[in-house]
Amino acid sequence: MSKCFIFFTIIVGLSFTSQAQTKSTNTPSELGKQAAELLQKSDFENLHSLFAEKMASTLSPERMKKSFSGLFKQFGELKSIDEFVVKKTAKQDYYQQAVTFEKQQFFLVFTLNEKDLLTSFMLRPYQATYSWSAPSYAAKASEYIEEDIKIGDSLALNGKLTLPKSGGETIAVFVHGSGPNDMDETLGPNKLFKDIAYGLAANGITSIRYNKRTYDYPSQMARLANELTIQQVVFNDAVKAIELARKKGAKKVILIGHSLGGYCAPMIAELAKPDAVITLAGSVSPLEDLLVGQYEHIRENDTSSNINDFQMAMIKTQVERVQKGEYDSATAPPLLPLGLPASFWLSLKDYEPQKIAKKQTQPYLILNGERDYQVTPSEAKKWKNGSKNKQSKTIIYPHLNHMFFAGEGVCLPSEYEKEGHFSQETLNDIVNWISEL
Repeated sequence: MSKCFIFFTIIVGLSFTSQAQTKSTNTPSELGKQAAELLQKSDFENLHSLFAEKMASTLSPERMKKSFSGLFKQFGELKSIDEFVVKKTAKQDYYQQAVTFEKQQFFLVFTLNEKDLLTSFMLRPYQATYSWSAPSYAAKASEYIEEDIKIGDSLALNGKLTLPKSGGETIAVFVHGSGPNDMDETLGPNKLFKDIAYGLAANGITSIRYNKRTYDYPSQMARLANELTIQQVVFNDAVKAIELARKKGAKKVILIGHSLGGYCAPMIAELAKPDAVITLAGSVSPLEDLLVGQYEHIRENDTSSNINDFQMAMIKTQVERVQKGEYDSATAPPLLPLGLPASFWLSLKDYEPQKIAKKQTQPYLILNGERDYQVTPSEAKKWKNGSKNKQSKTIIYPHLNHMFFAGEGVCLPSEYEKEGHFSQETLNDIVNWISEL
Protein backbone atom coordinates (compact mmCIF):
# COMPACT_ATOMS: atom_id res chain seq x y z
CA MET A 1 0.00 0.00 0.00
CA SER A 2 1.11 3.53 -0.64
CA LYS A 3 2.63 5.22 2.40
CA CYS A 4 3.24 8.59 0.76
CA PHE A 5 1.43 11.67 1.99
CA ILE A 6 -1.20 13.10 -0.32
CA PHE A 7 -1.20 16.83 0.27
CA PHE A 8 -3.71 19.13 -1.35
CA THR A 9 -2.61 22.19 0.56
CA ILE A 10 -1.24 23.26 3.91
CA ILE A 11 -2.14 26.92 4.04
CA VAL A 12 -3.08 29.06 7.00
CA GLY A 13 -6.19 30.92 5.87
CA LEU A 14 -7.93 33.97 7.25
CA SER A 15 -11.65 34.13 6.50
CA PHE A 16 -13.94 33.21 3.63
CA THR A 17 -16.41 35.27 1.62
CA SER A 18 -19.42 37.12 3.02
CA GLN A 19 -21.47 33.93 3.35
CA ALA A 20 -18.85 32.60 5.78
CA GLN A 21 -18.52 35.55 8.13
CA THR A 22 -20.67 33.89 10.80
CA LYS A 23 -18.97 31.28 12.97
CA SER A 24 -20.10 27.76 12.19
CA THR A 25 -22.33 26.09 14.75
CA ASN A 26 -20.89 22.67 13.88
CA THR A 27 -18.30 20.99 16.08
CA PRO A 28 -15.00 19.89 14.49
CA SER A 29 -16.19 16.28 14.49
CA GLU A 30 -19.41 17.29 12.71
CA LEU A 31 -17.38 19.28 10.17
CA GLY A 32 -15.13 16.27 9.66
CA LYS A 33 -18.09 14.03 8.96
CA GLN A 34 -19.66 16.66 6.69
CA ALA A 35 -16.46 17.08 4.66
CA ALA A 36 -16.10 13.31 4.34
CA GLU A 37 -19.72 12.91 3.20
CA LEU A 38 -19.29 15.64 0.56
CA LEU A 39 -16.10 13.97 -0.63
CA GLN A 40 -17.91 10.64 -0.77
CA LYS A 41 -20.55 12.22 -3.03
CA SER A 42 -17.93 14.08 -5.09
CA ASP A 43 -19.82 17.26 -4.16
CA PHE A 44 -16.81 19.54 -4.55
CA GLU A 45 -18.85 22.75 -4.79
CA ASN A 46 -20.27 22.37 -1.29
CA LEU A 47 -16.97 21.03 0.04
CA HIS A 48 -15.35 24.18 -1.31
CA SER A 49 -17.84 26.30 0.68
CA LEU A 50 -16.28 25.00 3.91
CA PHE A 51 -12.90 26.53 3.05
CA ALA A 52 -11.40 29.75 4.36
CA GLU A 53 -10.59 32.45 1.79
CA LYS A 54 -6.96 31.60 1.00
CA MET A 55 -7.77 27.91 0.98
CA ALA A 56 -10.72 28.49 -1.33
CA SER A 57 -8.64 30.53 -3.76
CA THR A 58 -5.90 27.90 -3.88
CA LEU A 59 -8.03 24.77 -4.10
CA SER A 60 -10.92 25.26 -6.53
CA PRO A 61 -13.75 22.71 -7.00
CA GLU A 62 -12.30 21.89 -10.42
CA ARG A 63 -8.85 21.21 -9.00
CA MET A 64 -10.32 19.03 -6.25
CA LYS A 65 -12.33 17.08 -8.79
CA LYS A 66 -9.26 16.41 -10.86
CA SER A 67 -7.14 15.43 -7.86
CA PHE A 68 -9.74 13.17 -6.28
CA SER A 69 -10.64 11.50 -9.56
CA GLY A 70 -7.09 10.17 -9.63
CA LEU A 71 -7.37 9.14 -6.00
CA PHE A 72 -10.63 7.29 -6.57
CA LYS A 73 -9.09 5.54 -9.55
CA GLN A 74 -6.14 4.38 -7.44
CA PHE A 75 -7.90 3.45 -4.21
CA GLY A 76 -11.53 2.91 -5.21
CA GLU A 77 -14.66 4.53 -3.82
CA LEU A 78 -14.90 6.02 -0.35
CA LYS A 79 -16.82 3.26 1.43
CA SER A 80 -17.10 4.35 5.06
CA ILE A 81 -16.56 7.25 7.45
CA ASP A 82 -14.95 6.05 10.65
CA GLU A 83 -13.59 7.46 13.93
CA PHE A 84 -12.67 11.09 14.56
CA VAL A 85 -9.39 11.93 16.33
CA VAL A 86 -7.85 15.23 17.50
CA LYS A 87 -4.08 15.69 17.51
CA LYS A 88 -3.20 18.64 19.75
CA THR A 89 0.08 20.51 19.34
CA ALA A 90 1.26 23.84 20.73
CA LYS A 91 0.90 25.40 17.29
CA GLN A 92 -2.36 23.94 16.04
CA ASP A 93 -5.10 21.39 16.63
CA TYR A 94 -5.19 18.87 13.79
CA TYR A 95 -8.58 17.21 13.24
CA GLN A 96 -8.40 13.74 11.74
CA GLN A 97 -11.47 12.08 10.24
CA ALA A 98 -10.79 8.45 9.36
CA VAL A 99 -12.17 7.37 5.98
CA THR A 100 -11.94 3.99 4.29
CA PHE A 101 -11.60 3.57 0.53
CA GLU A 102 -11.95 0.20 -1.16
CA LYS A 103 -8.19 -0.41 -1.14
CA GLN A 104 -6.84 1.71 1.73
CA GLN A 105 -7.78 3.66 4.82
CA PHE A 106 -6.76 7.29 5.32
CA PHE A 107 -7.11 10.18 7.71
CA LEU A 108 -8.76 13.24 6.24
CA VAL A 109 -6.77 15.89 8.15
CA PHE A 110 -7.88 19.51 8.44
CA THR A 111 -7.33 22.62 10.53
CA LEU A 112 -9.78 25.40 11.32
CA ASN A 113 -9.66 29.16 11.79
CA GLU A 114 -11.58 31.17 14.38
CA LYS A 115 -14.72 30.98 12.20
CA ASP A 116 -14.41 27.18 11.95
CA LEU A 117 -13.54 27.30 8.26
CA LEU A 118 -11.00 24.86 6.88
CA THR A 119 -7.50 26.33 6.55
CA SER A 120 -5.91 23.07 5.41
CA PHE A 121 -7.21 19.86 3.91
CA MET A 122 -5.17 16.75 3.21
CA LEU A 123 -5.17 12.98 3.21
CA ARG A 124 -2.59 11.04 5.18
CA PRO A 125 -2.14 7.30 5.63
CA TYR A 126 -4.26 5.99 8.48
CA GLN A 127 -2.65 5.11 11.78
CA ALA A 128 -4.61 3.09 14.29
CA THR A 129 -5.67 4.91 17.44
CA TYR A 130 -5.56 3.22 20.82
CA SER A 131 -6.82 3.76 24.32
CA TRP A 132 -4.12 3.64 26.99
CA SER A 133 -4.54 1.62 30.15
CA ALA A 134 -2.47 2.43 33.23
CA PRO A 135 0.06 -0.11 34.50
CA SER A 136 -0.65 -1.82 37.83
CA TYR A 137 1.98 0.29 39.60
CA ALA A 138 0.58 3.67 38.47
CA ALA A 139 -0.66 6.22 40.98
CA LYS A 140 -4.43 6.37 41.38
CA ALA A 141 -6.15 9.51 40.09
CA SER A 142 -6.80 10.61 43.68
CA GLU A 143 -3.08 10.46 44.49
CA TYR A 144 -1.75 13.11 42.11
CA ILE A 145 -2.53 16.37 40.35
CA GLU A 146 -1.69 16.88 36.69
CA GLU A 147 -1.08 20.40 35.44
CA ASP A 148 -0.72 21.68 31.88
CA ILE A 149 2.57 23.55 31.51
CA LYS A 150 4.58 25.33 28.82
CA ILE A 151 8.27 24.80 28.15
CA GLY A 152 9.94 28.02 27.00
CA ASP A 153 8.51 31.41 26.10
CA SER A 154 8.73 31.90 22.34
CA LEU A 155 7.19 28.97 20.46
CA ALA A 156 6.60 27.24 23.80
CA LEU A 157 5.99 23.50 23.97
CA ASN A 158 2.99 21.79 25.56
CA GLY A 159 3.81 19.73 28.62
CA LYS A 160 2.50 18.12 31.80
CA LEU A 161 3.56 18.39 35.42
CA THR A 162 2.52 15.26 37.32
CA LEU A 163 2.58 16.13 41.03
CA PRO A 164 1.90 13.53 43.75
CA LYS A 165 -0.22 14.78 46.63
CA SER A 166 2.40 13.56 49.09
CA GLY A 167 6.09 14.24 48.57
CA GLY A 168 6.91 15.68 45.17
CA GLU A 169 9.99 17.77 46.01
CA THR A 170 12.11 15.70 43.63
CA ILE A 171 11.26 16.35 39.97
CA ALA A 172 12.20 14.06 37.10
CA VAL A 173 12.46 15.63 33.63
CA PHE A 174 12.00 13.30 30.67
CA VAL A 175 13.91 13.71 27.38
CA HIS A 176 12.65 11.78 24.35
CA GLY A 177 14.21 9.43 21.87
CA SER A 178 14.50 10.21 18.15
CA GLY A 179 11.54 11.23 16.01
CA PRO A 180 8.69 13.73 16.51
CA ASN A 181 7.56 12.33 19.88
CA ASP A 182 4.71 13.60 21.97
CA MET A 183 5.10 14.12 25.72
CA ASP A 184 4.10 10.52 26.47
CA GLU A 185 6.55 9.09 23.92
CA THR A 186 3.61 7.30 22.34
CA LEU A 187 4.39 4.29 20.17
CA GLY A 188 1.41 2.27 18.95
CA PRO A 189 -0.74 1.48 22.00
CA ASN A 190 2.12 2.28 24.36
CA LYS A 191 3.01 5.46 26.27
CA LEU A 192 6.42 4.96 27.86
CA PHE A 193 6.78 8.32 29.59
CA LYS A 194 3.21 8.29 30.85
CA ASP A 195 3.85 4.88 32.43
CA ILE A 196 6.95 6.18 34.19
CA ALA A 197 5.35 9.49 35.24
CA TYR A 198 2.43 7.77 36.97
CA GLY A 199 4.74 5.14 38.43
CA LEU A 200 6.97 7.83 39.91
CA ALA A 201 3.93 9.72 41.22
CA ALA A 202 2.90 6.59 43.16
CA ASN A 203 6.26 6.86 44.88
CA GLY A 204 6.13 10.58 45.71
CA ILE A 205 8.23 11.81 42.76
CA THR A 206 7.03 14.65 40.54
CA SER A 207 7.77 14.63 36.81
CA ILE A 208 7.79 16.95 33.81
CA ARG A 209 7.21 15.68 30.30
CA TYR A 210 6.69 17.73 27.15
CA ASN A 211 6.09 17.46 23.43
CA LYS A 212 9.19 17.46 21.28
CA ARG A 213 9.68 20.55 19.10
CA THR A 214 9.37 18.45 15.94
CA TYR A 215 5.94 17.35 17.18
CA ASP A 216 4.55 20.71 18.31
CA TYR A 217 5.95 22.82 15.43
CA PRO A 218 6.35 20.52 12.40
CA SER A 219 5.94 23.26 9.78
CA GLN A 220 8.51 25.54 11.43
CA MET A 221 10.95 22.66 11.76
CA ALA A 222 10.34 21.70 8.13
CA ARG A 223 11.28 25.21 7.07
CA LEU A 224 14.55 24.73 8.97
CA ALA A 225 15.08 21.29 7.47
CA ASN A 226 18.49 22.08 6.03
CA GLU A 227 19.66 23.91 9.16
CA LEU A 228 18.56 21.63 11.99
CA THR A 229 21.01 20.91 14.80
CA ILE A 230 20.92 18.71 17.88
CA GLN A 231 20.67 21.89 19.92
CA GLN A 232 17.37 22.83 18.25
CA VAL A 233 15.96 19.31 18.33
CA VAL A 234 16.98 18.25 21.87
CA PHE A 235 19.36 20.32 24.01
CA ASN A 236 17.65 23.72 24.18
CA ASP A 237 14.22 22.46 25.24
CA ALA A 238 15.62 19.96 27.74
CA VAL A 239 17.56 22.75 29.43
CA LYS A 240 14.41 24.89 29.62
CA ALA A 241 12.46 21.98 31.12
CA ILE A 242 15.09 21.55 33.85
CA GLU A 243 15.04 25.29 34.52
CA LEU A 244 11.24 25.08 34.91
CA ALA A 245 11.65 22.22 37.40
CA ARG A 246 13.86 24.51 39.50
CA LYS A 247 11.24 27.28 39.31
CA LYS A 248 8.63 24.79 40.51
CA GLY A 249 10.64 24.43 43.70
CA ALA A 250 12.44 21.15 43.07
CA LYS A 251 15.00 20.26 45.74
CA LYS A 252 16.44 17.67 43.37
CA VAL A 253 16.10 17.45 39.59
CA ILE A 254 16.64 14.09 37.92
CA LEU A 255 17.25 14.02 34.17
CA ILE A 256 15.80 10.87 32.56
CA GLY A 257 16.80 10.47 28.91
CA HIS A 258 15.51 7.66 26.72
CA SER A 259 17.48 6.51 23.66
CA LEU A 260 18.57 9.72 21.88
CA GLY A 261 17.71 11.54 25.11
CA GLY A 262 20.11 9.27 26.97
CA TYR A 263 22.83 9.83 24.39
CA CYS A 264 22.37 13.59 24.80
CA ALA A 265 22.12 13.46 28.61
CA PRO A 266 25.76 14.35 29.43
CA MET A 267 25.64 17.55 27.37
CA ILE A 268 22.23 18.48 28.81
CA ALA A 269 23.68 17.84 32.28
CA GLU A 270 26.66 20.02 31.43
CA LEU A 271 24.36 22.87 30.43
CA ALA A 272 21.57 22.58 33.02
CA LYS A 273 23.26 20.93 36.04
CA PRO A 274 20.59 18.44 37.18
CA ASP A 275 21.31 16.61 40.44
CA ALA A 276 21.40 13.17 38.83
CA VAL A 277 21.10 11.50 35.42
CA ILE A 278 19.32 8.33 34.34
CA THR A 279 19.83 6.95 30.84
CA LEU A 280 17.29 4.50 29.46
CA ALA A 281 18.92 2.73 26.50
CA GLY A 282 21.23 5.66 25.88
CA SER A 283 24.13 5.00 23.55
CA VAL A 284 27.75 6.05 23.90
CA SER A 285 28.81 5.37 20.30
CA PRO A 286 28.08 8.04 17.66
CA LEU A 287 24.55 7.74 16.29
CA GLU A 288 25.76 6.85 12.81
CA ASP A 289 27.68 3.86 14.18
CA LEU A 290 24.43 2.22 15.36
CA LEU A 291 22.40 2.45 12.17
CA VAL A 292 23.86 -0.33 10.04
CA GLY A 293 23.51 -2.85 12.87
CA GLN A 294 19.88 -1.86 13.42
CA TYR A 295 18.99 -2.32 9.75
CA GLU A 296 20.90 -5.59 9.51
CA HIS A 297 19.10 -6.96 12.57
CA ILE A 298 15.70 -6.20 11.02
CA ARG A 299 16.70 -7.55 7.62
CA GLU A 300 18.05 -10.81 9.03
CA ASN A 301 15.28 -11.51 11.54
CA ASP A 302 12.08 -9.88 10.30
CA THR A 303 10.41 -11.78 7.45
CA SER A 304 8.09 -8.83 6.79
CA SER A 305 11.03 -6.48 6.20
CA ASN A 306 11.46 -5.08 2.67
CA ILE A 307 15.07 -3.95 3.19
CA ASN A 308 16.98 -5.09 0.09
CA ASP A 309 20.62 -5.17 -1.01
CA PHE A 310 20.37 -1.77 -2.69
CA GLN A 311 18.95 -0.12 0.45
CA MET A 312 21.60 -1.69 2.67
CA ALA A 313 24.35 -0.52 0.33
CA MET A 314 22.88 2.99 0.35
CA ILE A 315 22.65 3.06 4.16
CA LYS A 316 26.25 1.89 4.51
CA THR A 317 27.43 4.54 2.05
CA GLN A 318 25.57 7.28 3.93
CA VAL A 319 26.98 6.13 7.27
CA GLU A 320 30.55 5.87 5.95
CA ARG A 321 30.30 9.40 4.57
CA VAL A 322 29.64 10.73 8.09
CA GLN A 323 32.12 8.39 9.77
CA LYS A 324 34.91 9.49 7.44
CA GLY A 325 33.92 13.15 7.60
CA GLU A 326 33.42 13.25 3.83
CA TYR A 327 30.66 15.84 3.95
CA ASP A 328 30.20 19.52 4.70
CA SER A 329 27.41 22.06 5.10
CA ALA A 330 26.62 21.87 1.37
CA THR A 331 26.05 18.09 1.33
CA ALA A 332 22.45 17.27 0.43
CA PRO A 333 20.37 15.45 3.13
CA PRO A 334 19.60 12.40 0.90
CA LEU A 335 23.32 11.65 0.87
CA LEU A 336 23.42 11.42 4.68
CA PRO A 337 21.95 8.95 7.20
CA LEU A 338 18.20 9.14 7.86
CA GLY A 339 17.94 12.01 5.37
CA LEU A 340 18.98 14.40 8.13
CA PRO A 341 20.83 17.55 7.03
CA ALA A 342 24.57 18.08 7.26
CA SER A 343 23.96 20.69 9.97
CA PHE A 344 22.59 17.97 12.26
CA TRP A 345 25.56 15.65 11.82
CA LEU A 346 28.02 18.53 12.09
CA SER A 347 26.43 19.57 15.39
CA LEU A 348 27.25 16.10 16.77
CA LYS A 349 30.74 15.91 15.36
CA ASP A 350 33.28 15.14 18.10
CA TYR A 351 30.51 14.70 20.69
CA GLU A 352 31.64 11.99 23.13
CA PRO A 353 29.03 11.53 25.87
CA GLN A 354 31.02 9.10 27.99
CA LYS A 355 34.01 11.44 28.19
CA ILE A 356 31.78 14.34 29.23
CA ALA A 357 30.00 12.21 31.86
CA LYS A 358 33.29 11.02 33.36
CA LYS A 359 34.21 14.62 34.21
CA GLN A 360 30.90 15.30 35.98
CA THR A 361 30.07 14.91 39.65
CA GLN A 362 26.39 14.00 39.25
CA PRO A 363 25.59 10.30 39.80
CA TYR A 364 24.49 8.34 36.71
CA LEU A 365 22.15 5.35 36.55
CA ILE A 366 22.72 3.51 33.25
CA LEU A 367 19.87 1.14 32.31
CA ASN A 368 19.53 -1.14 29.27
CA GLY A 369 17.55 -4.15 28.08
CA GLU A 370 19.37 -7.31 27.04
CA ARG A 371 16.95 -7.74 24.08
CA ASP A 372 17.47 -4.19 22.79
CA TYR A 373 18.72 -4.29 19.18
CA GLN A 374 18.58 -0.51 18.72
CA VAL A 375 20.95 0.28 21.58
CA THR A 376 22.56 -3.01 22.57
CA PRO A 377 23.80 -3.90 26.07
CA SER A 378 27.37 -3.36 24.87
CA GLU A 379 26.55 0.36 24.75
CA ALA A 380 25.49 0.32 28.41
CA LYS A 381 28.82 -1.25 29.36
CA LYS A 382 30.74 1.44 27.47
CA TRP A 383 29.37 4.07 29.85
CA LYS A 384 31.43 2.49 32.66
CA ASN A 385 28.74 3.66 35.07
CA GLY A 386 28.70 7.17 33.59
CA SER A 387 30.30 9.60 36.03
CA LYS A 388 32.94 9.14 38.71
CA ASN A 389 30.33 9.54 41.46
CA LYS A 390 30.33 6.51 43.77
CA GLN A 391 26.54 6.18 43.42
CA SER A 392 26.77 5.73 39.65
CA LYS A 393 25.84 2.24 38.50
CA THR A 394 24.76 0.15 35.50
CA ILE A 395 21.93 -2.39 35.32
CA ILE A 396 21.16 -4.60 32.30
CA TYR A 397 17.82 -6.45 32.33
CA PRO A 398 17.68 -9.90 30.67
CA HIS A 399 14.18 -9.86 29.14
CA LEU A 400 13.63 -6.20 28.28
CA ASN A 401 13.62 -4.44 24.89
CA HIS A 402 14.34 -0.84 23.88
CA MET A 403 11.12 0.38 25.51
CA PHE A 404 11.85 -1.64 28.67
CA PHE A 405 8.94 -3.97 27.96
CA ALA A 406 9.37 -7.64 28.82
CA GLY A 407 9.49 -10.30 26.12
CA GLU A 408 11.20 -13.46 24.91
CA GLY A 409 13.37 -14.31 21.94
CA VAL A 410 14.56 -11.97 19.21
CA CYS A 411 13.01 -8.51 19.39
CA LEU A 412 11.39 -7.23 16.19
CA PRO A 413 9.71 -3.87 15.42
CA SER A 414 6.28 -5.52 15.51
CA GLU A 415 6.75 -6.08 19.24
CA TYR A 416 6.12 -2.38 19.84
CA GLU A 417 2.70 -2.64 18.20
CA LYS A 418 1.50 -4.80 21.08
CA GLU A 419 0.38 -3.32 24.36
CA GLY A 420 3.11 -3.30 26.98
CA HIS A 421 4.22 -1.34 30.00
CA PHE A 422 7.49 -0.06 31.37
CA SER A 423 9.04 -2.75 33.56
CA GLN A 424 8.00 -2.54 37.21
CA GLU A 425 11.37 -3.96 38.21
CA THR A 426 13.11 -1.11 36.38
CA LEU A 427 10.75 1.46 37.89
CA ASN A 428 11.49 0.11 41.38
CA ASP A 429 15.23 0.32 40.71
CA ILE A 430 14.84 3.95 39.61
CA VAL A 431 12.77 4.86 42.69
CA ASN A 432 15.18 3.14 45.06
CA TRP A 433 18.20 4.75 43.44
CA ILE A 434 16.65 8.22 43.62
CA SER A 435 15.70 7.70 47.28
CA GLU A 436 19.34 6.98 48.13
CA LEU A 437 20.70 10.19 46.57
